[in-house]
Amino acid sequence: MLPIVPPEQGSRRAFLKKFGAAVAGITIVGSLPAILESCSSTSVDVGAGSDGGQKLTVDVASLTADNTAIHTKAPVSGREILVVRRSSTTYETLLLVCTHDGCTYPDIDLSGTQIICKCHNSVFDISGGRLSGPAPTALTAFATTFDATAKRVTITF
Repeated sequence: MLPIVPPEQGSRRAFLKKFGAAVAGITIVGSLPAILESCSSTSVDVGAGSDGGQKLTVDVASLTADNTAIHTKAPVSGREILVVRRSSTTYETLLLVCTHDGCTYPDIDLSGTQIICKCHNSVFDISGGRLSGPAPTALTAFATTFDATAKRVTITF
């Protein structure tokens, strides 16, 4: 008569552990390119969305001093934009999306003459120029024309 050998304790458990580890490894390896791309500053979409040729008219009568600004939203995309008065006849519009990691308003603070991205502390001047931090470039600017009679600007996206 042959002796009865009991099955190895935990063999099912050992198999399931190895199987689970293999599935997790494959998932991580498969996700790695997307994870790495999300860390790259070149992959950040800083456009205004699908506006493509859209125009927005904004009342700027409340901007009575130079280097003051108001924010509103871009049409279609709904992204925050900043309209800055440079002089009594010159205005510019900036997209409030950090060029480093795509962080958006309200995570961007206006403090005095600087725009500070709270995500990773990139600092821009009120014209959108990069002053410091990990952001590789200035904020995106849009063509802005001023109608002195109506005290409105028209922004082209």
